[in-house]
Formats: sequence, structure tokens, C-alpha cells
Amino acid sequence: MNANTFTSKSGKIYKRINKREARNLYYAATSTECTRIYVVACNVRPVDNMMIPPYVLTFDRFERSFDSFVDEFEHFNCNNQLGRYAAFYIVE
Repeated sequence: MNANTFTSKSGKIYKRINKREARNLYYAATSTECTRIYVVACNVRPVDNMMIPPYVLTFDRFERSFDSFVDEFEHFNCNNQLGRYAAFYIVE
């Protein structure tokens, strides 16, 4: 995993985290306090990207697990051009 940070035009700093950290944040979230996890394909820039905006992952207790979401995201959104796996970012 590349340890990337990106700064948006508004001054927010997006830090890349690994899949394990994203999974822990996803399951630690509650309905009142939720850390936003941004998901993009690994070759896509997560900020100020007009063509491919990041998907905001929030905890959904009844819909699906984290791993099933990541599997579906990678199946439909990842390819040779955009990247073969998902990358996860949080705002510092």
C-alpha cells in the first residue's frame, strides 16, 4: 500500500488507510458518530476529481458487511485502467 495524502482545494487532507483499518472504522461506527470512509479504485485521485468522485462508505447495519461491499465495489468499479483493487481514504 502506498502511503498517500492528498490535499483538496478546500484545504482538507485525505489520508490513505489500508483495508484492515477501514474495516475496523466501519464496524466501530455507530449511528451517532460515524467516520466517513472514501472508496475509489487504486489509480484514481480521491479529491477534486470531476469524472470519478469517491464513494462515501457509511455503516449500514442491516444491508451488508464490509467485505461484501468491497467485493461488489471492486467487481463493478475496478479494471485495468482505473486500478484492480479499492483504495480507502479518511479526512485528517
